Amino acid sequence: MSYFTRRPIAAIFIACILICIAYTGADKRNTGDAAKSGVNIRGTVENVALKERCNEYKIGPYLISDYGRQKEYKMGDVLDVRGRLKNFREISIEGFDYGRVLRAKGYTYVVYASSIEYIGVEKNLYFYSGIIKARVYKNIEMIFGSRAPFLKGILFGDKSAMDSELLDAFSDTGIMHIFAVSGLHVGITCAMISLLLKKAGNTLRVFGITLFLIMYAFMTGFTPSVTRAALFFIISEIAFFAGCEYDLKCALYATAIVLMLKNPYVIYDAGFLLSFSAVFSVCSFYDLLQKKVGFAPLSMTLSANMMTWPVTYAVFKNVSLISPVANVLVVPLVPLLMAGSLSCIFLSFVSLRSSIFVSEIVILIVDYSAIVSMKLSDMSFASMKVSEPSMPLVIIYYMAAVAFVIYYESRRVKEQMNAAKGYE
Repeated sequence: MSYFTRRPIAAIFIACILICIAYTGADKRNTGDAAKSGVNIRGTVENVALKERCNEYKIGPYLISDYGRQKEYKMGDVLDVRGRLKNFREISIEGFDYGRVLRAKGYTYVVYASSIEYIGVEKNLYFYSGIIKARVYKNIEMIFGSRAPFLKGILFGDKSAMDSELLDAFSDTGIMHIFAVSGLHVGITCAMISLLLKKAGNTLRVFGITLFLIMYAFMTGFTPSVTRAALFFIISEIAFFAGCEYDLKCALYATAIVLMLKNPYVIYDAGFLLSFSAVFSVCSFYDLLQKKVGFAPLSMTLSANMMTWPVTYAVFKNVSLISPVANVLVVPLVPLLMAGSLSCIFLSFVSLRSSIFVSEIVILIVDYSAIVSMKLSDMSFASMKVSEPSMPLVIIYYMAAVAFVIYYESRRVKEQMNAAKGYE
């Protein structure tokens, strides 16, 4: 029985990738005189990013860049924006196609604002999730002080206030992924909510977690990794209630197909690539490596890196040589860090003093992680930077890796079928 016979959705997944590549390569929207045209946009703010050079607001398919910093607006605010439409193909940073990255994040247009007029407030999910996020941010700052930027990065993927030197250290040691809100983060949070609602029954538990995932997705701007994790949970719960067998790889393919149908440019999003390649890699290589290595944290790290290093090589032009060591030393503490920081946030709404007491453990882990990453990144052989990544090398590697996965799984299925026949 072939791999695609057992998982026909895998063939659909591959077809979707090829269609996305063809579509994005042929897409000629937002060209010509777009950069010269003035626009007037009115809409509700869906996400806010206060960056060093400008304030950015998401209004529908538009990314509003306010370099004048006229005022800090909030999620749910209704704005009337006048400005200049920027050509995506002109947005590049040192030769890097940043316009394509913006499209991968769901933007269709970029507007450089010349004037912004506040119209009012629309009390929708964006508004309420913005209020919750602002309150959580305030409590994080009160509880953790100078470590607050680190915790914002862990919980929300917001690295805007983090020290650039520390970020470089995490990148060089190959553990930057802990700041990419992913299935690990969502899974830990869902586990805590599930524990709190343990006696409430399955229906209420699923409803509570689903409501949280919706709010969390709104607060994080519907990043592909959070959306993937949310869809994973929904698919698993549907399978549970329907009494069907849950296949992780089929769920992975189905989730990817949904995201690609929604936005073909998502295939260029680093978070999407890292998130999906890591899950696929762990599913494919962990058991095999664990039999050889016998040390779960190292097996998990090596299996995840099998399919993620080409992404860091091609996208970030950097390959961490110290990554296995750094991941073993830091990543096992991330669940404890997440659980501790979330406990502090929940407690802060009841008793700020109690949350500050619990925060001491979280602060120790934050300081330990920072020290380890800085020390390891100082080593001369910590990482290898490349000026021009070889895309043929990446393609050949992935083709070989996927071919091995298909061969290995097919052989295992054949062995299991032969064993079953032997017992008949």
